[in-house]
Amino acid sequence: MKRLPINLISKHFGLLVGVFVFFVVCLLPIMIFCITNSPNDYLQENLVRIMYIHVPAAWLALGIYSCIAILSICFTIFKNPQFFLIAKNLATIGMSYTAIALFTGAVWGKPAWGTWWVWDARLTSMLLLLFIYIGYKSLSKSNEYSYGYAMISSYYAIVSFIIIPIIKFSVDIWSTLHQPSSVLKLTGPSIHPEMLKILVVSFFFHISFTCLIVLIKVQTDILDRKNKKYITNA
Repeated sequence: MKRLPINLISKHFGLLVGVFVFFVVCLLPIMIFCITNSPNDYLQENLVRIMYIHVPAAWLALGIYSCIAILSICFTIFKNPQFFLIAKNLATIGMSYTAIALFTGAVWGKPAWGTWWVWDARLTSMLLLLFIYIGYKSLSKSNEYSYGYAMISSYYAIVSFIIIPIIKFSVDIWSTLHQPSSVLKLTGPSIHPEMLKILVVSFFFHISFTCLIVLIKVQTDILDRKNKKYITNA
């Protein structure tokens, strides 16, 4: 069976890690300060602060799977294993963000809707995304050194990408308890400007943290593959 080749680590890896560490360290205290001093909602009061974790987690859950699908397309076309390695390591983080979005949504929904869970179109499709992440992760881990399994995982990611537009437009297509988008709208955000600023800071913190973790995981993966190859050839 064809094996995935081991590529050398980029000479700019240390610089990239340093940049994202800088952003994480700088943005974390700013985010905590902003959330602590965020204005209360006129209806939900302090409960609205869950938004600063829930919304970035939901955005990243969808965004990361979109990246996985794009990387999978690139891998099937160019056959460069780095695309698969990045996609595989992104899946763990995306799966975690999906779980966080579902959990914080349940915590937010209990006082707002009076229940932890409803089979709402948005909630149900997000739960389906979590299962899709689990499926992709299982496929990509079946045989990490197999080119064939990498291709199967990539085709799976490309086909299952259909869930992303379904989640995005679920609140517009079906009648749901979940509120429609208040930030990513053609007519502009309908959220309070102060809350929007805090949401943007939180989002960029999570992006920086995600990039940092992915870089470390990819480097660790490559080193592990190189070590195993060395041991095998010894």
